[in-house]
Formats: sequence, structure tokens, C-alpha cells
Amino acid sequence: MTLNATGRADNVKLYSTAASVGLQSTPDRPINTDLWRLKKDLWNLLARHPDGIPLSKVRRSCPFILNPQVLKGHTSVRHLLQSIPDVVRLSGFGVQTMVLPTNTQ
Repeated sequence: MTLNATGRADNVKLYSTAASVGLQSTPDRPINTDLWRLKKDLWNLLARHPDGIPLSKVRRSCPFILNPQVLKGHTSVRHLLQSIPDVVRLSGFGVQTMVLPTNTQ
């Protein structure tokens, strides 16, 4: 690990930076940049599909969702998506699961 001039590791994000972009972080826990990238990809995908998109299509359209680093700590893609309610909400079960932006009912 290399330290910058302020004595911090270059790859560690500040809490103030996380707060400004709405990421969940604490002063002692750095931002998960892989999760942030996934959120950004999902925002962009759902902007093109405001009425929702099937979970199976999300998996095909957003391959980063299958990244092992992103899935770490989650038993499935569905559980991963349920952990980011600030970006998506899920509706339906099994193959009929729809991924919707959080701003729709």
C-alpha cells in the first residue's frame, strides 16, 4: 500500500466523498467501488426501462452484476439487488421477477 502526502492510502475514499455521491460508507470502511459501478450501471439501464425490466434481462444487459467481487457476501443476484433499495426494487417471484427503479410504484 502506498501513502500519499497526507498519509492516507491512495485507494481509500474519504467519508465526505462517499456522502456527496450517496454511497453507504463509514469513516473506517472505504467505499466499495465495484458496488458503486454496479449502481451506476443499473441507474443507466433502468433509465432506459422506466417501467422495469425482467431480472433475466438485467443479468444479460449488466454483466458486471456477475462479478465475484460484487456478489461477495450475497447468496444470489436477487439478494444483491435487494441490498441496494436506493437504486432498485424487485417485484414478482422466480422467472417473473421484475427489476424496477425505486421511484416507481
